Amino acid sequence: MEKFNRQILHKNIVNTFIYGIVWGLLEIIAAALVNPNNIFINGLIFSFISVFILVFAKKSIDYKFSLIFVSIIALFIILPARGYSLTILIAIFSEALIAEIIFITLKFRLLTSIATGALLFLYSFIFGLISHSSLHSDYLVYFYKKIFSGILGHEYDANFYFVVSLCGMISLLIGSAVGWLSWQAAMRFEDKIITKIDLYFLAE
Repeated sequence: MEKFNRQILHKNIVNTFIYGIVWGLLEIIAAALVNPNNIFINGLIFSFISVFILVFAKKSIDYKFSLIFVSIIALFIILPARGYSLTILIAIFSEALIAEIIFITLKFRLLTSIATGALLFLYSFIFGLISHSSLHSDYLVYFYKKIFSGILGHEYDANFYFVVSLCGMISLLIGSAVGWLSWQAAMRFEDKIITKIDLYFLAE
C-alpha cells in the first residue's frame, strides 16, 4: 500500500510538472507568433491553450488544487520569457483557479468542461478589455468595422456596447466548443499520453 501511494504521488508530481511546462512553452510560442495589437484574436488563442491544458491536466491529475500548481509551474516558464508582468500572472493564475473551482464543485465531466471553456474564454475577453484599457478606446469597434467592411464591401458602423456584447457572446460560444473538444480529446488520448509519460519518467 505504501509503495502504491508513493507511485501515485510520484505520478501526480511528474504530470503536474509536465502539464505546467507544456502550458508555459505553448504560451511563449503563441506570444512570439501573434500580433500584439489584435487583442480579441489573441485572447481567443491564449484561451484555447489554457482550456486544452487545464482539461487534459484535470483528467490526469485529479487531486484538489492540481490546476493551481500547474499554473504556478507554467508561470515559472512564462514570466522569464515574456517579462515579469502582473497582468500575465493574474491571467494565468485566475484561469487555473476558475477551472479548479468548477471541477471541484461539479466534478470532471463533459458539461463542466464545456462550462470551463465558456467561462475561461469570457474571462479572458473581459480581462483583456480591462488590462488593455480597451473599455476607454474604440479599438474593438475599429476591429469589428474592419472585418465587416471587408466582408460587405462598404463601411459598416456599430455601437461600442453592441460590439462588446457580440464579442462576449462569440467568446462564450467558441469557449463552449473548445471545452467540448478538449474533453473529447482528453477522454480519447489522455490515457495514451500518460502511459508514455509513465514509461519515460516512472519506470523503476
